[in-house]
Amino acid sequence: MKKCFRLLSLLLCGMLFLSGCASGAPSQTLSAADEPVSVTFFDVGKADAILIQTEESVVMIDTGTADGAEELVGQLKELGISAIDILFISHFDQDHVGGAAQILSNFQVGKIYVTYLSKESDEIDAYLSALATTGVSEKVVQSRTELSLDGVNYTIIPPQEKDYGNNTSNDSSLVVKAVFGSLSFLFTGDIEKDRIQELLDAGEDLSCTVLKVPHHGGVEDNTKELIAACVPSYAVITCSDDEPEDEETLEYLTKQNVETWLTREGTVQISTDGQTVTVLQ
Repeated sequence: MKKCFRLLSLLLCGMLFLSGCASGAPSQTLSAADEPVSVTFFDVGKADAILIQTEESVVMIDTGTADGAEELVGQLKELGISAIDILFISHFDQDHVGGAAQILSNFQVGKIYVTYLSKESDEIDAYLSALATTGVSEKVVQSRTELSLDGVNYTIIPPQEKDYGNNTSNDSSLVVKAVFGSLSFLFTGDIEKDRIQELLDAGEDLSCTVLKVPHHGGVEDNTKELIAACVPSYAVITCSDDEPEDEETLEYLTKQNVETWLTREGTVQISTDGQTVTVLQ
């Protein structure tokens, strides 16, 4: 079912008005959005694969799993993608880096930003091999980094620790904030309790229009505090029917009147002109 929500006068009144709502059969083929910025959260199971498109740039955050890489590549080609200016790999779990080798093999990739490597896997080996083959280099982000590309301002917030115990891989995730006009997106990888607390204690500006809920909607002791700090109008949870989001997380979002979209119900496309938002699924 396609749904469309429009957010008007976000900074002035902070109230949500719904307009232009449409319903119909689910679209089988993605299409480019009409607005200057389009953010697509692909339905790739309990995994992350996110595409940010502007008129002159393509940015990707994570690449899903190795098993789903061929399908993801096909969807990107259907959108007319031939090159990716920036690839962020939030962390090196298989459901975030799994498709990276295929992405590098099928598209011209400009820059790659990654967190530190804290584990080994076949998917990581395939990614590193693809790096060597294509000659693309990666940058390990160790300090706050700001980028601007075609009107979108990106802030990369890296982890402050090298060891988060059993959760080091997830908590090492790069957190990326993208701002366009008066609207913003916060992409949180798979951060868990310790990293969430690190961000809260550091006084980071986590406010955002759209929150990519961390760790596929899993609940933590401080999930409620994170949502309160983000004050999002919309949230997207990357999940699957076999591995759905935690109900408690949905309850927190509902209490904060956050419109929440689940990729297990289909790919989510959010487009904006910097003032208004349209969400399609």
